[in-house]
Amino acid sequence: MNTGTMQTVGGPLASGPNPADIAVDEKGARLYVAGGDSDTVAVIDTKTRQPARSPITVKSKLRDLTPGPDGALYAIGSTSYAVINTKAETTRPTPVDVPAGSRIAASDGKKLFILGGDDNQGTAGTDDVVRIVDLGKHQVVGSLTDDLGVAVELVVSPDGQRMYVSNFYQDGILVLDTVGPKVIGKIELKS
Repeated sequence: MNTGTMQTVGGPLASGPNPADIAVDEKGARLYVAGGDSDTVAVIDTKTRQPARSPITVKSKLRDLTPGPDGALYAIGSTSYAVINTKAETTRPTPVDVPAGSRIAASDGKKLFILGGDDNQGTAGTDDVVRIVDLGKHQVVGSLTDDLGVAVELVVSPDGQRMYVSNFYQDGILVLDTVGPKVIGKIELKS
């Protein structure tokens, strides 16, 4: 879509089956498409709208793509994440295991905040889990289990001090302190 005219400028892109998420590199030259059923990330040239290279294999059912600093792109799967170097033409990301049920993530460059379900609750549970991964150590260093209203989006403030969570079943935006982490408030939205 041309965002100035709101008109379609081309047909569908060949990105693979069941695209789960998309991201654009820092220069706007490459579009990355997570294949939810293929365990691959398609790389598309934004000018030609054609594949720029072979898909990048990531061995986890992909759910989310999260941009990071210095050309890093975090490919979040249901049981692992991998770091794709968007500045390299050839990249072979190594998966790092995380607890099952991971869905979406956000990063401040030093930590990766991964949101998923509560492993102890199973499919009947209502609690969400936010796990904090130290990107230098590739280890979970903190977590929060709480009813976040079936969280659907997670954003981290530029200074890494706050997380903001939107959800299906609670009004407003939840505010979390990244230390701990813990819920510290809510931004009420007026309709």
